[in-house]
Amino acid sequence: MTYQQIQAAKAGFAAAYFNYAQTVRSVFVDVDNSLTKQQESNKAYANQLNAFKASIRAYNLALERYKAGARDSREVVNAQINVDKAKLDLTLAKMQQLTNIVDVYQALGGGYKTLP
Repeated sequence: MTYQQIQAAKAGFAAAYFNYAQTVRSVFVDVDNSLTKQQESNKAYANQLNAFKASIRAYNLALERYKAGARDSREVVNAQINVDKAKLDLTLAKMQQLTNIVDVYQALGGGYKTLP
């Protein structure tokens, strides 16, 4: 081997090494971002769960007031609408949470994609 061939081989090795290092850094960033999104979606789900439970308590209270004759049926209907909305929001938060779990697995697996 000549000196120039050795230098070319070293340069090729250095380029491959820096390309690999950049890929590893990129993967760590993707995994970190995915885990952060997952933590945020867990918090959002917990908040939505608390809101859902509160709406059920409000509905039960409205129903008791209605049964006692203290309120009309509109309050019960509005409370039921709030329960339904909170349940929908909770379902959407759960969907986002599960989507983020998939994102974490894809980031850990190097962007694995399923066949069409």
